[in-house]
Amino acid sequence: MFKNTAGQEWVVFAFEDEGGTNPGNPVAADQANITATVRIDGGSANTVDDANPTVLAGGYYTFGITAAESNGDSIVIIPVSGTSNVTVIGVPGAVYTTADVSGVQTDLDTLTDNRAHPAQGTPGLSVSMAEKIDFLYKFLVLKKNSTATQINVFNADESTVDHKTTISDDGTTYTEGEWITGP
Repeated sequence: MFKNTAGQEWVVFAFEDEGGTNPGNPVAADQANITATVRIDGGSANTVDDANPTVLAGGYYTFGITAAESNGDSIVIIPVSGTSNVTVIGVPGAVYTTADVSGVQTDLDTLTDNRAHPAQGTPGLSVSMAEKIDFLYKFLVLKKNSTATQINVFNADESTVDHKTTISDDGTTYTEGEWITGP
């Protein structure tokens, strides 16, 4: 389950307990009698906003989970049925959340074989993953030169300096500054 992310579901399973006529058998069509609470990071029980689950099949049901209900590192669901001799369990009963990485997939989806090199200028600190990869590729494949105090990265025309950084070496430590725009 993704942490603090709406639109997720939690599966529960209902079955007859030892007092029922068929212990262990799935219980169907009990959704109006099933409710649940969640405990986030060991906190107090909070009623799930989805008052009753949706029927799947064969005793399985799903509760919709809100962003707030998934906003923790560990979450336990405690489902119950108001029907006598019916036990309901979470499938699974507890989860550890992970970060939602859908934004990373969006960045990856923007990468194509025919992207242009980044323009002249200082590389940004808050740019997309695609732009970061574009800069790395540009710095790897295009012409570069250096003097005792500066490294230059050229444009594809091989004559315009698009990016530069200062360098120094005191005989013990080599230092390379931040990359900035060309001259």
